[in-house]
Amino acid sequence: MVYNTGILVPLAAMSIGASYVCVLYLLAYKRSLQSPYANLSKDTEGSKALQRVVQALAVVSAVAMLSFPHHPWITTTDPFLQSGLRVLCFFYACELLDLGLTKADKPPTRLISKDRTDDDSERQPAPMQTFRDWTIYSWLLLTEMRYRSFDIAVQQKGRPSNVTEVTLDRKQHLLWTAGPPILLPALVFLLPSHATKCALLLLVIQSGLEGIHTVLHRRCPEPVFFRPFSAASLSDFWSINWHAGATSFLQSLAYKPTLKLTGSRPAAVLAAFSLTGLRMSIS
Repeated sequence: MVYNTGILVPLAAMSIGASYVCVLYLLAYKRSLQSPYANLSKDTEGSKALQRVVQALAVVSAVAMLSFPHHPWITTTDPFLQSGLRVLCFFYACELLDLGLTKADKPPTRLISKDRTDDDSERQPAPMQTFRDWTIYSWLLLTEMRYRSFDIAVQQKGRPSNVTEVTLDRKQHLLWTAGPPILLPALVFLLPSHATKCALLLLVIQSGLEGIHTVLHRRCPEPVFFRPFSAASLSDFWSINWHAGATSFLQSLAYKPTLKLTGSRPAAVLAAFSLTGLRMSIS
């Protein structure tokens, strides 16, 4: 008897996606059972059981997601598609572990402003009473790498907090917005080297992520990048100018556990860089 194994790939992808969505909705449900939405103690047996279910499902789903790009059918496709799929699966597997494993005890609180959606002042917990509230909560957890709508939002010190501040100096804004897309392709054409090609690749990544962010969160006042090519140092580039999409899981999966285990900040930083290196190497 001959089995059609080609159908297993889309079935596996749908199963992984469904388990991911389940983790997000379970986190939303668990958050709705905690203060200020309910008076149930977080140490109740039911809450602990739900936490264990979320953690187990997150681990199983993350392992399945990491192994998915290595399916024989996947590895025979276009190498660029294969590389992109590996990066995407690794990134979302880490995010899933970040949310479902390290934050299952007390899921993050979604915050909304009292007056305007683009105003961060006087933010308060968003309602968590209806299925629609849970869906919005889950959608934002899925699509916000910096968790800007939550109380665990990643903070990047030293950069403007909104688009208005970024565009305040029009000449500087025009220089760093229009300059790189014009100059870098010309440099690659005239001086083809590893340095110019890497710079152009960074520009492509920046443009792609900014485009996706604009489509998903067009009203978000906080830019994903802040003039990456104006960075004064490599440290500023990663901490201020570049996006902080991986910061949350680098902290929860590498930096904080290592710091707690060893008590050494250099070791914790090394662990975070090691996880970053692993993320880069799989592409």
